[in-house]
Amino acid sequence: MAEIGDFSSTACLAAQPIYDRAGMVQLCPTASHPNFAPGSPWSFGIVGTQAGEGPFVARYAVQKLGKKRIAVLYINNDWGIVSRDLFIKAAKEMGADIVAVESYFETDKDFTGVLTKLRGQKPELLLHPVLLQRGGADQQAAREARLDRRDHDWGPGSLYSPKLLEIGGDSVNGLTPAPRSSPKDPQPEVQKFVKGFEAKYKSTPNTFAVVAYDLDQLCSHS
Repeated sequence: MAEIGDFSSTACLAAQPIYDRAGMVQLCPTASHPNFAPGSPWSFGIVGTQAGEGPFVARYAVQKLGKKRIAVLYINNDWGIVSRDLFIKAAKEMGADIVAVESYFETDKDFTGVLTKLRGQKPELLLHPVLLQRGGADQQAAREARLDRRDHDWGPGSLYSPKLLEIGGDSVNGLTPAPRSSPKDPQPEVQKFVKGFEAKYKSTPNTFAVVAYDLDQLCSHS
């Protein structure tokens, strides 16, 4: 027997001891916390972890874009915390100055105070580790608080989805996710998947659809 999921790193880590005690395989396509898969011989992940994504984003921000004054606004859960830590560590090693670090909880609705603090530090770039469900709402709150960050917002690969535009509208202009995949990838196997997905679901596949498909292919060929 095996369990596929859960969706988030936080849920996977919380459930892990239960599956571990039962000797039951826990297979997750989306948990990117670097402690998940090593946490049990029965836990397996197929997506890249924040141990790779955090330094990648830091390298692009500091070395490619030349941004030195960086602020971080992260969701306060297991995934958000490790995303914060790994990015900050890499960015500092590359010479960046982390001018502000602020957090919020998933249930928070008023971002005025935290965004005022960030605006006061005049960051050149904001890293915003957040899941898709909150991305647009949080960006809208940032715009309403008049924190002008256009052209220098960065988010994780989890934000790479057409749904982000539906959620956030114009407020997500200037937000750049770090995608793990692209529907424009010309590889034949990628285009076959994209066309099949669009024909069936009438939408473009996001990051989570891609890794779920990878998992399906892995299971069907094992």
